[in-house]
Amino acid sequence: MKYYYFNRLPHLTPIAASYFITIRLRDSLPQSLFLPIKEAYEEELHSVLKSNHSKADKERLTDDLKEKYFANFESQLDNQYGECHIAKPEIAFKVISKLKQYDKKYYDLYAYTIMPNHVHFLIDTAIQSKYINDPTEKDMVTGYKSLPSIMNLIKGGSSRACNKLLNRKGAFWARDYYDRTIRNDNHWNNTIHYIINNPIKAGITSKPGEHEFTWVKIVE
Repeated sequence: MKYYYFNRLPHLTPIAASYFITIRLRDSLPQSLFLPIKEAYEEELHSVLKSNHSKADKERLTDDLKEKYFANFESQLDNQYGECHIAKPEIAFKVISKLKQYDKKYYDLYAYTIMPNHVHFLIDTAIQSKYINDPTEKDMVTGYKSLPSIMNLIKGGSSRACNKLLNRKGAFWARDYYDRTIRNDNHWNNTIHYIINNPIKAGITSKPGEHEFTWVKIVE
């Protein structure tokens, strides 16, 4: 387990794990809605990280907090606030292209859905285990990439591509992102189900398979 810091709060990121990740557009949540949720989460997270719990318990409690507050964020994101740039097909394809660029290099991409103002995707970073276990191994990757580093690549590259296409400047994505470590097969299956059904839940489509920008890898 490694600790990384961004937005001034510690962030737990296991090495070679599976992650359910959500990124959102900069204007996807009004500050009047976002700040109370964020501040409540940070207060509880700070309490957990400063506690005397074991590392394993801190990881579990942090994961529980993420799930609790993600439900609040997600219910607001599905209201489709903001300009919803990635509802445009040409912009959605730019985001998908960036997700696929690092597939088989820094992670295996298993599912995604591009919503009007946010993106959900499921990745597994075990592909980097070979490099971690043998620092001389360069066949699969040129260097280990932590989850924050991967997110910088995805968000930074897609931001530049989308801004260029939209002829705009400035921040495209919100600075923060949500990640949840997949615990077991049941959690994995529930996450796939969530990704597939999010467009239905948000009222974009009426049944699975109708959303052009939802994809799930078929595993033999």
